[in-house]
Amino acid sequence: MLIVSLPINAEEIFIPKQFEEGQVIEQIILISDVDGVVREGTDKRADERVIQAVKSLLEHPGLDVTFISGTSVDNDPTVEPWRGGNLPLRQVFGSSFEQELLEKRVAIYGVLGGHSMRADGSLHVVDEYSPEIAYELEKLLIQAFLKEVLNDGNDTQKEVAKALQIELDSLKSCPSSLSANLTADELYPIISVIHQHLDPHFRLGANGALIETQTSNALWSTAFSSKWLREELNQPQYLISSLPQSQKQIATGLAKKGEWEFNYLLICKTHKGLTTEKHIQEKLERLPNALVVTIGDTQVDYPMHQNAHLAFHVGLEQVWRSHPLPQCMMIRSPEGKDAQHVEGTLKVLQLLNEAIGKSFYDLNYIPRCDASGQWSYYSIREIQ
Repeated sequence: MLIVSLPINAEEIFIPKQFEEGQVIEQIILISDVDGVVREGTDKRADERVIQAVKSLLEHPGLDVTFISGTSVDNDPTVEPWRGGNLPLRQVFGSSFEQELLEKRVAIYGVLGGHSMRADGSLHVVDEYSPEIAYELEKLLIQAFLKEVLNDGNDTQKEVAKALQIELDSLKSCPSSLSANLTADELYPIISVIHQHLDPHFRLGANGALIETQTSNALWSTAFSSKWLREELNQPQYLISSLPQSQKQIATGLAKKGEWEFNYLLICKTHKGLTTEKHIQEKLERLPNALVVTIGDTQVDYPMHQNAHLAFHVGLEQVWRSHPLPQCMMIRSPEGKDAQHVEGTLKVLQLLNEAIGKSFYDLNYIPRCDASGQWSYYSIREIQ
């Protein structure tokens, strides 16, 4: 954890140690999530207002910006929808940061750090599971979904799930042609039945270092399945059990693709905490006095928030309250609404642009509600 801070009053407002004597903010390392932060849906490109606001920040020489997402940098557009992923980061950002990527002032990571994007938009694989482990995880994620059905489904759905469990268990041997980056063809008969009887939008995607299911939020949750999966991964009969815990991270949450809200449940060989910690250490060699700032909207972002001096949450208040961090601020609308997503990101970028050349004590980052019920942002100096 890079933050070393001191409480200055009973409200637990913290100051990074390197700024406690009033040093001016001249350098910022900014790390941002993508889905729900830079773009509203997983089928959308980056919001042009965010692109322009980031470019405005980058006009300051002491700025470095990184985007990190669970979405892949690139994928095969010809694969069937059941194993296709989100709109890839190559298309999300296009050539918006081509020059900055060349200059190494911007970095873009996919699948929570398993992918990185080159300046020309091409994919560089940083890490990935073996094909055998990826196939094993694909089957485990299907099994986890079936466990959810057995826990929450009706009698007819439970009978379907039981039959599919038997069929899944019969797939003992690995297919001859396996890839960690493409869901196995052998699983399609099972997924076809899921589409017909349990969830027409079910998806199972393999992206090398990250294997993920997407299920309809209106029909299912991931509460039971994620708990089962955490326990199952460590059972000795699985190849994945031999990997350290850091390489079998589980995350779940809610996302949006068009009008479709879906649950995601994923297993990843890396996570945002590991990726950002290493990245920050490298960037501090060039920007040793930087204020490290993160922006996110789901629980998946909290490992990276732990590496920040100052973090901003632009998602649901419930998530923020469930993961208390002294350096993490909740972004609201002027009316106090949560889940600001892109609008919240734009607010954070505005606050950071205004912070350059000021001390940390004068940074307007603390949300407060006034007597009229309107929310705004104040500095430490203003609220002391």
